[in-house]
Amino acid sequence: MDVFLVPVTLDRYEPYCEVPETPDGGAAPAAPRGPFAGLLAKFQHVLATIERRANEKTADTPTTLGGRLKERGYHWLAHWMAAQRLLWRLRKTEHATLVFPDDLDAARAHALLAAHLDRESRRHVGFALLYGMLGLISIPIALVPGPNVFGYVFVFLLVGHFFSYRGARRGRTHVAWRDRSSATLVELRRLPSIAPAERERFLHEISERLGLTHLVAFFERLALGGA
Repeated sequence: MDVFLVPVTLDRYEPYCEVPETPDGGAAPAAPRGPFAGLLAKFQHVLATIERRANEKTADTPTTLGGRLKERGYHWLAHWMAAQRLLWRLRKTEHATLVFPDDLDAARAHALLAAHLDRESRRHVGFALLYGMLGLISIPIALVPGPNVFGYVFVFLLVGHFFSYRGARRGRTHVAWRDRSSATLVELRRLPSIAPAERERFLHEISERLGLTHLVAFFERLALGGA
C-alpha cells in the first residue's frame, strides 16, 4: 500500500492513497458477526447503496424536492466516504510505503504523517461519540412506520468515524512504514501559482506520472473542505 504525502500548499501536506477498484461480480463481504453485527450490517447496507449510486451512469435529474434532497445526501455521503478511504484501509494494513516529496527528509515526512494520524484519531473518536448519541436520540423515530432514514445515517456515520479512528490509531502504532521519495510530488508545490484554467490539465499530467487516477478529485475535495 502506497500513501502519498501530497503538498497542497507551501507548508501543508495531506496523506492520500487510492483503493483498487473491485471488479463487478466480486465476492460479497462476509456477514458481520459478534455483538455489533447489527450495526455493521447496516453500515454495509448503506455503503453498498452509496457505492451503487455513485457507479450509476444516469443523466436523470430528480424533479421533486424530496428527490433532489436525497440525491444531495447520496452525493455528500459519497464525498465523505472518499475522504475516509485511507484510514479505513489502514485498519487492515500491516505494511505501507510513505511516498513524499524529495525535498523533504524522511524523518520530517514521517513526523508529518504521525501528526496527521494523531489529529485524525482525536477528531474521529469525537465524531463517533457524537453520532452515537444522535443515534440514540433517533430511536423513537424508528417506531414510526417506514424506513428509519435518520437511524441508518447516524449508524453509518458512527461506524465510519469509528473505523477511521481505528485506522488512524493502527497507522500510528502498528503499521510498519517504509519510505520512498518522489521528485514528481515536488512539482505540486507549483499548483497555487498556476492559472486556474490550467490547473486541471496540470493535475492530470501529474496524476498520470504518479499512477493516481483520482488525484484531480482529491484536490476538488480539498477545495470544498472535504479532506
